[in-house]
Amino acid sequence: MATIVALASGAFFAAALIAARFLPWQPRFTAGVLAGGGLTLFLSAWDDPPEVIAKWGRGAAGERMTGKALRGLGADWYVRHDLQGRYGNLDHVLVGPGGVFLLDSKNLGGRSVVEDGVLHVRFPDSPIDDYACTGLPRALFGRAAGLRERLKAELGWIVDVHPVVVLLGLFPERRAEAGRLTYLAVDELVPWLLEQPVRVAPQDVQAIRRIVNRLPAASDLVRLPREVD
Repeated sequence: MATIVALASGAFFAAALIAARFLPWQPRFTAGVLAGGGLTLFLSAWDDPPEVIAKWGRGAAGERMTGKALRGLGADWYVRHDLQGRYGNLDHVLVGPGGVFLLDSKNLGGRSVVEDGVLHVRFPDSPIDDYACTGLPRALFGRAAGLRERLKAELGWIVDVHPVVVLLGLFPERRAEAGRLTYLAVDELVPWLLEQPVRVAPQDVQAIRRIVNRLPAASDLVRLPREVD
């Protein structure tokens, strides 16, 4: 749908340019009508975007909120955002005394609850819209494994990568453990991280940090601070 709207808007604007240049009769009026049609289409998509665009917008907002929350950590921690991984996009890679953490921001709407290790999103006013994120653990474990392999290849020793789902919105549990996967409300993220035992020596943190700093960015669409202040 988004592609169709974009193409239609572009066609209107192109026709307006042609009309203004080549039509012998009322070129300005005709061009104005065509340009107005293109602008109307564009603004309608902007005000009420297709779900794929709205979903991307919610995800980007969630990543920004997580990035803002991480500023509460100290100088011993280092973070990069929106990176290319071997098995998918890495929202946030965090390195510090507590280890290496792969954070996945989820801005899902509804009410989030973890049952039997699976994240469910529920809408009390519209139960037909309820859904379960059944593929999330496998996807996140895969991305964590890809990052672990990259670190091992360059360091020569194994570094555990701890996957964490950061939830924006309503999550009454606040914290939930599902095996090796942790679910956290965004305002629980920094307190939870600071509670983690020291797993990595300072010199090793610096070695890991240098490798993470070389990881390629996934895009320039979400601009977040590269390091925790």
